Amino acid sequence: MKQNEALAILKSGKNPVRAIGFIDKTAVYPDKCVTLDYKSSKAKFTGEDINFNVQALMYAVAQKRRFPNLPIEVSFLFLKFTKKPEQKVVIT
Repeated sequence: MKQNEALAILKSGKNPVRAIGFIDKTAVYPDKCVTLDYKSSKAKFTGEDINFNVQALMYAVAQKRRFPNLPIEVSFLFLKFTKKPEQKVVIT
């Protein structure tokens, strides 16, 4: 998958679900894969938006298919917060 290439996730079973989206940036290191999503919103995630982030989960599923032997990290970079732009979601 190239930068900004569409991703598709299919759920097996009676009612398949397909989600199509784009990954802003993927950084692959020897010990992990980091997915970066740039956000231009006015506020960072709070509460359930960060604790159970569906977008981060979808990125993790897509990246785990591509890099099955690497741990996956997802970070949201909020462009309007220059001092602390990153919110990392840990997928366990």
